[in-house]
Amino acid sequence: MNNILRNQALRLVLYLYRVGIDPHVSGESYREYLSQLTSLYCAIPCELRREARREGRRLIKEAGGVEPAAAHLLPEPRLPPTITGPWKESYEKHLIRILAWPPETPPCLECRIGGVLPKRSWPSREAAEESRILQNDPDLSSYRCPYQPGYWHLGHR
Repeated sequence: MNNILRNQALRLVLYLYRVGIDPHVSGESYREYLSQLTSLYCAIPCELRREARREGRRLIKEAGGVEPAAAHLLPEPRLPPTITGPWKESYEKHLIRILAWPPETPPCLECRIGGVLPKRSWPSREAAEESRILQNDPDLSSYRCPYQPGYWHLGHR
């Protein structure tokens, strides 16, 4: 299934690239890539799509397949890390707690606790400070998220 989605995503990214659209996709799977690429592809005019398919198929034929023709255009998706050993139970508990977080404090897709667990984001410094005080940890501090503008995290320096 993953190879089918990957090939479809590679084909669409090649078609878009051939008509001058450089799509910047993000996500954790080829399914997410494919949905983003499909919406971009459907947004271009019919005549341009026809030209994109014609040029893309020509390139696929010349390169000997969709993989050599378009693999450089699509990054590998970031897969969530597999946790084993004594941390597995703690990791699963954290994932369950994430589901209980309100939508105004979402998990950050980039910032991680210990490089593994997603960090919680607060929409303002004041909200992050309130949570920091409730946690009663003098070493915690709030800081601006480097990836989500307007959001704040808590962390140890």
